[in-house]
Amino acid sequence: MTKTQTILQGQGEVLLKGLGITASSEPQQQKIIDALIEHLHQLVVETVIVNLPEDRVDEFEAALEKPDELYDTVMKLTAQIPNIDEKIEKAIENELEIIAAAKHQLDAK
Repeated sequence: MTKTQTILQGQGEVLLKGLGITASSEPQQQKIIDALIEHLHQLVVETVIVNLPEDRVDEFEAALEKPDELYDTVMKLTAQIPNIDEKIEKAIENELEIIAAAKHQLDAK
């Protein structure tokens, strides 16, 4: 399973474990998971927008406001972007590496 699939399927526990993040309570863990997944979802959106042809950005942003049409519109638009799945996966991997490095720095203090 790719990191993107893990995020889109909401498997936050897998992400936390992979980053070595532990929480003192279930509510705290869920709060961390929610924040992390929201952040990575935003990263996916930004990656798509950066790679969309300029004349399609408005259509994509409008789709974000219409949850019932979002999936179909995103699939249609991203099909026009060569290697978008690889670009998204790379962006997520880079972000998770940054988060892991930051955690390591904090743990070292």
